[in-house]
Amino acid sequence: MIQLPQPTENLLINAANAAGLSPVMFLDNLLREYLEDQTDIQAAAHALTESGEISLDELKVKYDL
Repeated sequence: MIQLPQPTENLLINAANAAGLSPVMFLDNLLREYLEDQTDIQAAAHALTESGEISLDELKVKYDL
């Protein structure tokens, strides 16, 4: 079991209630979203290092943005 300081536990319970979820489900969803975000960030960082990519400035000029 995880021990949380009372103010943090209260925030968790209030946020979970506002989302209509149990605190466990709320935390599970948050952790899954966090891990998905980390995967997306790593994929984006990798894509930025691949050769042949176009820069933002080149993209703006090319498509008149």
